[in-house]
Amino acid sequence: MANVFYKDYTPNVTFLNTKKPTCEECFDYFIQFLSNFSFFKPKDLVDLDKYWEYCVMQKNDAIVLPGEICENIVFICKGAVKHFTGGTKSQYIIEFATDCDFSAGVRSFLGKTKAVDGFVCTKRTYGLKISYKNYHSLIRARPAFEQLLNLINDKANQNIRDRLTSFQSMDAKGRYELMLSQYPDVFEKFTMQDISNYMGIKAETLSRLKKEIDK
Repeated sequence: MANVFYKDYTPNVTFLNTKKPTCEECFDYFIQFLSNFSFFKPKDLVDLDKYWEYCVMQKNDAIVLPGEICENIVFICKGAVKHFTGGTKSQYIIEFATDCDFSAGVRSFLGKTKAVDGFVCTKRTYGLKISYKNYHSLIRARPAFEQLLNLINDKANQNIRDRLTSFQSMDAKGRYELMLSQYPDVFEKFTMQDISNYMGIKAETLSRLKKEIDK
């Protein structure tokens, strides 16, 4: 679940410690983000701490791993998560999630079924999470949040379709430039190995492209 269209809605919130937002700062950031959607009313955006919980995840912590049931949806205020399929020895990265993105195995979360894909932090990540129980309490009280989840899911599916199309219609340089437009800070938050995996190229090819384009 990610991504590009949310970047238009990135909140203008200054964290006192830019690398370590507090609970209060994360809720301010989240409310500013939600206020961009016309289907939310002011009453929908109060007392969100009844449902959402401040969370800090360390590097390599998992939101969910393949074969597990996804217990939470996470909204990232500061950090990075990679979405992958396959096992720990042969991962295929599907997409990245960074600041102002949601991350979760939605099908697993909603259906209480085992996840096919994994979602793992690549840096210490700060944000808000909501459990299955709290999510259903939230959408009963504030149905607009279900509309948001549907919108997020639709956009995530579109991102994956666009990514597949890029492999059919672009060369490695084109895919590299597209990736940078979608994830401007990708090299700060993900390893060269993860990035080359995502692009479907060898690490040395990625290194060469980076040198050519960064000149």
